[in-house]
Amino acid sequence: MTNTNELNNDVLIEVKDLYKNYNNLQVLKGINLKVNRGEVISIIGSSGSGKSTLLRCLNLLEIPQNGQIYYKGNLIFDINTNHEEITNLINEIKDNSSKELKHKLKKEMRIQEKITLKKAYYLEKTINSYREKVGMVFQHFNIFKNLNVIENITLAPLTLNKMTKEEAEAKALSLLKRVNLEDKAYVSTKSLSGGQSQRLAIVRTLAMNPDVILFDEPTSALDPEMVKEVLNVIKEIALQGMTLVIVTHEMGFAREVSDRILFMDGGIIKEEGTPNEIFNNPQSERLKEFLKAVL
Repeated sequence: MTNTNELNNDVLIEVKDLYKNYNNLQVLKGINLKVNRGEVISIIGSSGSGKSTLLRCLNLLEIPQNGQIYYKGNLIFDINTNHEEITNLINEIKDNSSKELKHKLKKEMRIQEKITLKKAYYLEKTINSYREKVGMVFQHFNIFKNLNVIENITLAPLTLNKMTKEEAEAKALSLLKRVNLEDKAYVSTKSLSGGQSQRLAIVRTLAMNPDVILFDEPTSALDPEMVKEVLNVIKEIALQGMTLVIVTHEMGFAREVSDRILFMDGGIIKEEGTPNEIFNNPQSERLKEFLKAVL
């Protein structure tokens, strides 16, 4: 999709050598990825290929086993933050019978634990700040059913002291108007349809003024007639120059909206390219098989 703002090559998010396991199941196997400012990236692939896990790792809702995540060139996440040092010290204490060594190691461990706690506190602050700029929209909406529509939107800006109540409500009403939900501002979220709930989830993310929005299969939980209204909202956001990373099974949408498409298979990025390259000139046999099955 051609954005209203010219696409530039400023890297917002960079992932290096990312691995993620669930017990003995290796889901991501060394992912390397750059997300440029103003770019719309769609991630496609079969179920179980690692698409949603990659997205959740990008937002650090899942903690990778290995790898680094950078945001605007700054290191946000690296698993090797003294974890191995403390583990080794604990194992040495368990394995060694010398009281003198045990005392020495316990003292050193306490120092290391303090350092690690400080690092953990700093990391938590860093990750929370990072998530404010890298918003996420889930397939099952994740809206608060005990709050009305406008309260859902203003909660985060008010809690994080980003805006006054008047500013937050004015912005919420403006965003609701953009997605044709201004008449729902003060109703219970329980009365919303699936499409309306997802549009609310998108508005709630936009209210935080993110640099990037991650969409995890945003239409998969919707009835077919509601899919189009949500996709139209995402297209509008893309046209305004927002950086988007979208896990989707909507191939026509991916072809239309994307600057770049990633095809994932078996926990790796098997192939990537423009929509024309991916759909009209696939290189790998696996991508050819996938497209034949879904198109």
